[in-house]
Amino acid sequence: MDEVQAAALEGGVPGSEADGAIYGEVIREIDRNGAVAWEWRLADHAEWPFHRNAVRRNYGHANSIHPLEDGDYLLSFKVLNLLTIVSRESGDIVWQFQDDALGGQHDVQMTADGTILVFANGTYSPDLAHSQVWEIDKDSKKVVWRFTEKKNPMNFFSTHISGVQRLASGNTLICEGAMGAIFEVTPDRDVVWHYVNPNWQFHPKFTSINWIYRARHYAPDSPEVENLL
Repeated sequence: MDEVQAAALEGGVPGSEADGAIYGEVIREIDRNGAVAWEWRLADHAEWPFHRNAVRRNYGHANSIHPLEDGDYLLSFKVLNLLTIVSRESGDIVWQFQDDALGGQHDVQMTADGTILVFANGTYSPDLAHSQVWEIDKDSKKVVWRFTEKKNPMNFFSTHISGVQRLASGNTLICEGAMGAIFEVTPDRDVVWHYVNPNWQFHPKFTSINWIYRARHYAPDSPEVENLL
């Protein structure tokens, strides 16, 4: 971002810029030949402040892009606690949802029922200190279903990464990334399957980790795994 735009942005941890600068956010669609078919810049719509506990290295920190059937894009901006739908045709933001309780959310997507599903990390919400999965009604912007750990919500917490997926059965697949856990829950929040990554690796900053960035379920006849099974 240019210096004028960066200076105008409010919020975030003072002095946490990248060598005094803030990187802008660019979304690009690339065709099969590697050419840019479409481009969108968040800096052209810079109306949201950083969350007070977020670093100011980059504005937005888009961590998931979900193409919609009408050609628009559903986006998640971590450091703004913001979900948006961007019109591919006009470049306008045609829908938005912001709530600090998202806490640096990940993996936003639209379900087959037209609701918005997202992993709410809860990182920037010290009063919560636990993660949730939210299902949001697109029109009312109300949370119509949420997952928290039944016995103790504090037992479900991933400060970063992580993901979620609504399955054809109606159950929900959840990746608690920082814990290396993948599990499936029913609409009543009962856990029917649970896996913990047994593979630990050394990390120079975090010592030993078994993180999983994201998880997806694929049916045997899914095109993504065709001829691989």
